[in-house]
Amino acid sequence: MAPIKTNNPYASYFDFFSKTGKDAVSPVPPPAGLTATGGTTIMYESGGTYYKTHIFNSDANFVVSSLGPLPAAVDYVIVGGGGGGAGAAPLAARGAGGAGGYRSTMPEGPGGPSSSAESAMTVSAQTYPVVVGPGGPTGTPGSDSPGVKGGDSSFNSITSTGGGYGAGSGGSPGNYGGPGGSGGGSNYGGNPGPGTAAQGYPGGGSNTSSVYGGGGGGGAGAAGVTGTSSYGGPGGAGKTTSITGYSISLAGGGGGGVYGTNNNGEHNGGYGGLGGGGNYNSAGVTNTGGGGGGCKDPGGPAGAGGSGVVMIRYQITTSEFGDTKATGGVVSKVGSKTVHKFTSTGTFTVTDASLSAVEMLVVAGGGGGGGSGPGSNVAGGGGGGAGGYRFSPSFTVSNTGGPGSDGAYTVTVGAGGAGGGSSLADGAQGEPSVFNPAGSEGSTKLTATGGGYGKQRGGGTGGSGGSGGGAGRAPSGSGGSGNAGSFSPAEGQAGGNVLNNAGNQGAGGGGGSGGAGQAARGYSTAGNGGAGTSNSITGTAVIYAAGGGGGGYYDEQTNYLTNQSNGGLGGGSKSSGAGEANANALDNRGGGGGGAGGASGAGTGGTGGNGGSGVILITYPT
Repeated sequence: MAPIKTNNPYASYFDFFSKTGKDAVSPVPPPAGLTATGGTTIMYESGGTYYKTHIFNSDANFVVSSLGPLPAAVDYVIVGGGGGGAGAAPLAARGAGGAGGYRSTMPEGPGGPSSSAESAMTVSAQTYPVVVGPGGPTGTPGSDSPGVKGGDSSFNSITSTGGGYGAGSGGSPGNYGGPGGSGGGSNYGGNPGPGTAAQGYPGGGSNTSSVYGGGGGGGAGAAGVTGTSSYGGPGGAGKTTSITGYSISLAGGGGGGVYGTNNNGEHNGGYGGLGGGGNYNSAGVTNTGGGGGGCKDPGGPAGAGGSGVVMIRYQITTSEFGDTKATGGVVSKVGSKTVHKFTSTGTFTVTDASLSAVEMLVVAGGGGGGGSGPGSNVAGGGGGGAGGYRFSPSFTVSNTGGPGSDGAYTVTVGAGGAGGGSSLADGAQGEPSVFNPAGSEGSTKLTATGGGYGKQRGGGTGGSGGSGGGAGRAPSGSGGSGNAGSFSPAEGQAGGNVLNNAGNQGAGGGGGSGGAGQAARGYSTAGNGGAGTSNSITGTAVIYAAGGGGGGYYDEQTNYLTNQSNGGLGGGSKSSGAGEANANALDNRGGGGGGAGGASGAGTGGTGGNGGSGVILITYPT
């Protein structure tokens, strides 16, 4: 029975010592979930329910030591290793590797055409081996050999097949893409590799012209794209899951290779699909199951597939999640540290006197892409610059800090800038993100500057900001400057220039935190956005603050890199979070919006993409 509440301390004393029988024992603890070990763990809350997720990046055991009153059912996401792109030989393009198979009990469901999630798995107290498939190697450089299939990943009775290999040459069947979880791309007219049912899609076909592209690898969410007479096919998109409490994309196909160059002397290979697919000449991302990219002629390297991953989730209690040393934002626990994620303005309050320093990432809102304006066959607008990127491995806080000396710190998260309209409008500047605006910069305050706007196609210099916006075509047009806050290390880089100031042409890409925006690559082809920066502060590697792709000048040849009229790719990667031409950036990544592509014929031009909102992440030892 519950003790009687009283203001008499003596009554409380005697009540305690008068307990007998069941009253004398300790209170019954709340129901507990199953107890398990293995991999790296993340605990988080979603919709009032607490979960624990185990992430396996290599072979290990998932050991269930005991069960509790909560359901003994686990969710899973299992991704096989991506297939490798084929080896390079003179006078050949190569197909890209397919993504590893994708199986899931989460709402996104498994890969391939199947739309129904698999059923949760009931477990018992025992040891379950977990196998993580390696990525498939490339074919032998300088040979006609295909890539190598990725390795299978498995948990208990559930197996995800490795991704299919990218096709080699030498005629059929050597130029056929390999079967796998998702199929490999073909080479020079061969058949694309099929995907596995309820795991992934087939690879893309290929072309047989004098300049030709290999097929993109299939992804968990879409088929690889067929290469054309000018471009390698992009990899198929993967799938996005929230099994860790954060949205992560996995199992994208590799980008197809290309034989020969365009009129500007460039190899227009395909880009990897969202979810870790490797661009042509590049490897799939580790622990995403992304397919490896195809090669370029003459003799350029292909990319190996990315290794797979296994993630297992189950329900836990509030008491197992435990206490925290601070409040504010969305709270999770990753291994031995606690993470507070702020996606909007709020307050971080230190409640434990032992907490004196935190790890902090501050990312501002990205700039909007420039509009292309009305007219016939007009040039594109510049890509938006990424929001500023500031990281501190040890930032001082205390429970007596903040403007009120009560441990409360204001957290301001910047919005992304709007894209420029179709009436020759610049994009809008992104907004800054700030931890403790009332503090002193560098000691008790940390600021990231909003991304610079992309310039409209009618001309001039992109906006300055955390990273600079891309230029639009006009006399003296150039990319905007980055690192507007004059911080060290720099918070971002400059936007890209136009090729020259004559005629209609593609625009420059927005600058990123990890690299400058690319200049327009030709009279028609826009520049890619500058690279972002990968950070694993949440327990999973995520790219932040990448530049938006520039808008392309209208051309009869659709650009298979982006399917956006010769536009640039955000951050040089489908996984960057930045907007490609004509597209918005993802929120809470700080990427720049894509520049608007030029109008076709008597079209009205386009509107630039919106920049992505920023984010502030704070971690400390649990």
